[in-house]
Amino acid sequence: MDVEFQVLQTTEVKELLESVVKFVLAKYNEDLRVAILASTGIAKQLDESLWQDGKDSFIPHHCAINSREYNQYKNIPILVTDNLFITSGYDILINIMEVAVDPHRVKVKELKEFVYQEEQALLASRKKYVYYKKNNLNINTIQVT
Repeated sequence: MDVEFQVLQTTEVKELLESVVKFVLAKYNEDLRVAILASTGIAKQLDESLWQDGKDSFIPHHCAINSREYNQYKNIPILVTDNLFITSGYDILINIMEVAVDPHRVKVKELKEFVYQEEQALLASRKKYVYYKKNNLNINTIQVT
Protein backbone atom coordinates (compact mmCIF):
# COMPACT_ATOMS: atom_id res chain seq x y z
CA MET A 1 0.00 0.00 0.00
CA ASP A 2 1.29 3.44 -0.94
CA VAL A 3 0.62 6.35 1.43
CA GLU A 4 0.31 9.95 0.34
CA PHE A 5 0.03 12.86 2.76
CA GLN A 6 -1.75 15.80 1.15
CA VAL A 7 -0.79 18.76 3.32
CA LEU A 8 -3.24 21.64 3.02
CA GLN A 9 -2.33 25.20 3.97
CA THR A 10 -5.53 25.90 5.91
CA THR A 11 -6.71 25.74 9.50
CA GLU A 12 -10.38 25.41 8.49
CA VAL A 13 -12.22 22.09 8.54
CA LYS A 14 -14.56 23.44 5.85
CA GLU A 15 -11.63 23.86 3.45
CA LEU A 16 -10.36 20.38 4.33
CA LEU A 17 -13.76 18.92 3.43
CA GLU A 18 -13.90 20.93 0.19
CA SER A 19 -10.49 19.51 -0.78
CA VAL A 20 -11.64 15.97 -0.02
CA VAL A 21 -14.83 16.40 -2.08
CA LYS A 22 -12.85 17.86 -5.01
CA PHE A 23 -10.40 14.93 -4.83
CA VAL A 24 -13.24 12.39 -4.65
CA LEU A 25 -14.98 13.94 -7.66
CA ALA A 26 -11.77 13.70 -9.70
CA LYS A 27 -11.25 10.05 -8.77
CA TYR A 28 -14.93 9.21 -9.37
CA ASN A 29 -14.56 10.68 -12.88
CA GLU A 30 -11.60 8.29 -13.37
CA ASP A 31 -13.93 5.36 -12.44
CA LEU A 32 -12.06 4.67 -9.21
CA ARG A 33 -13.78 3.48 -6.03
CA VAL A 34 -13.03 5.64 -2.99
CA ALA A 35 -13.67 5.03 0.71
CA ILE A 36 -13.46 7.91 3.16
CA LEU A 37 -12.73 7.09 6.79
CA ALA A 38 -13.90 9.89 9.08
CA SER A 39 -15.38 10.52 12.51
CA THR A 40 -19.18 10.44 12.66
CA GLY A 41 -19.54 14.24 12.66
CA ILE A 42 -17.16 14.75 9.74
CA ALA A 43 -18.75 11.83 7.87
CA LYS A 44 -22.16 13.50 8.13
CA GLN A 45 -20.72 16.78 6.82
CA LEU A 46 -19.09 14.97 3.89
CA ASP A 47 -22.37 13.16 3.19
CA GLU A 48 -24.15 16.52 2.94
CA SER A 49 -21.42 17.96 0.71
CA LEU A 50 -21.52 14.97 -1.64
CA TRP A 51 -25.33 15.29 -2.01
CA GLN A 52 -25.25 18.98 -2.92
CA ASP A 53 -26.34 19.80 -6.43
CA GLY A 54 -23.74 21.95 -8.08
CA LYS A 55 -22.12 22.47 -11.42
CA ASP A 56 -20.68 18.97 -11.19
CA SER A 57 -23.96 17.45 -9.86
CA PHE A 58 -24.03 15.01 -6.97
CA ILE A 59 -21.60 12.17 -6.42
CA PRO A 60 -23.21 8.73 -5.91
CA HIS A 61 -22.18 7.58 -2.47
CA HIS A 62 -23.30 5.92 0.74
CA CYS A 63 -22.66 7.17 4.26
CA ALA A 64 -22.40 4.23 6.70
CA ILE A 65 -22.02 5.40 10.29
CA ASN A 66 -23.92 2.74 12.20
CA SER A 67 -24.10 -1.04 12.14
CA ARG A 68 -27.39 -1.12 10.17
CA GLU A 69 -25.73 0.76 7.32
CA TYR A 70 -22.33 -0.95 7.20
CA ASN A 71 -23.23 -3.69 4.73
CA GLN A 72 -25.69 -1.82 2.52
CA TYR A 73 -24.75 -0.86 -1.02
CA LYS A 74 -21.59 -2.92 -1.27
CA ASN A 75 -20.92 -1.85 -4.86
CA ILE A 76 -21.30 1.90 -4.36
CA PRO A 77 -18.39 3.85 -5.89
CA ILE A 78 -17.93 6.23 -2.93
CA LEU A 79 -18.24 5.13 0.71
CA VAL A 80 -18.11 7.50 3.69
CA THR A 81 -17.78 5.66 6.99
CA ASP A 82 -16.43 5.64 10.51
CA ASN A 83 -15.71 1.89 10.28
CA LEU A 84 -12.24 0.96 9.04
CA PHE A 85 -13.14 -2.70 8.57
CA ILE A 86 -15.57 -2.11 5.69
CA THR A 87 -13.11 -0.11 3.57
CA SER A 88 -11.11 -3.03 2.13
CA GLY A 89 -11.34 -3.53 -1.60
CA TYR A 90 -11.59 0.13 -2.57
CA ASP A 91 -9.03 1.64 -4.92
CA ILE A 92 -8.33 4.57 -2.59
CA LEU A 93 -8.87 5.05 1.12
CA ILE A 94 -8.92 8.64 2.39
CA ASN A 95 -8.20 8.71 6.11
CA ILE A 96 -9.19 11.85 7.99
CA MET A 97 -9.39 10.11 11.36
CA GLU A 98 -6.73 10.84 13.96
CA VAL A 99 -5.46 7.24 14.00
CA ALA A 100 -3.35 5.42 11.45
CA VAL A 101 -4.70 2.69 9.19
CA ASP A 102 -3.26 -0.75 9.92
CA PRO A 103 -1.99 -2.01 6.54
CA HIS A 104 -2.40 -5.61 7.71
CA ARG A 105 -6.14 -5.19 8.37
CA VAL A 106 -7.22 -3.16 5.36
CA LYS A 107 -6.41 -3.92 1.74
CA VAL A 108 -6.53 -0.90 -0.55
CA LYS A 109 -4.24 0.20 -3.37
CA GLU A 110 -3.63 3.71 -2.09
CA LEU A 111 -4.03 5.48 1.23
CA LYS A 112 -4.47 9.26 1.21
CA GLU A 113 -4.02 11.26 4.40
CA PHE A 114 -5.45 14.77 4.20
CA VAL A 115 -3.70 17.07 6.68
CA TYR A 116 -4.73 20.57 7.65
CA GLN A 117 -2.98 23.12 9.84
CA GLU A 118 -4.82 22.56 13.10
CA GLU A 119 -2.62 21.65 16.06
CA GLN A 120 -4.34 18.36 16.99
CA ALA A 121 -4.56 17.28 13.35
CA LEU A 122 -0.86 18.01 12.80
CA LEU A 123 0.11 16.01 15.88
CA ALA A 124 -2.03 13.07 14.75
CA SER A 125 -0.51 13.25 11.25
CA ARG A 126 3.01 13.13 12.63
CA LYS A 127 2.15 10.01 14.65
CA LYS A 128 0.59 8.39 11.58
CA TYR A 129 3.66 9.21 9.49
CA VAL A 130 5.92 7.52 12.05
CA TYR A 131 3.59 4.49 12.20
CA TYR A 132 3.59 4.06 8.40
CA LYS A 133 7.37 4.50 8.26
CA LYS A 134 7.81 1.76 10.90
CA ASN A 135 5.59 -0.50 8.77
CA ASN A 136 7.87 0.10 5.76
CA LEU A 137 5.18 1.70 3.61
CA ASN A 138 6.06 3.94 0.67
CA ILE A 139 5.25 7.49 1.77
CA ASN A 140 4.90 10.56 -0.41
CA THR A 141 4.11 14.07 0.85
CA ILE A 142 2.48 16.74 -1.30
CA GLN A 143 2.08 20.37 -0.28
CA VAL A 144 -1.32 21.53 -1.56
CA THR A 145 -1.72 25.26 -2.11
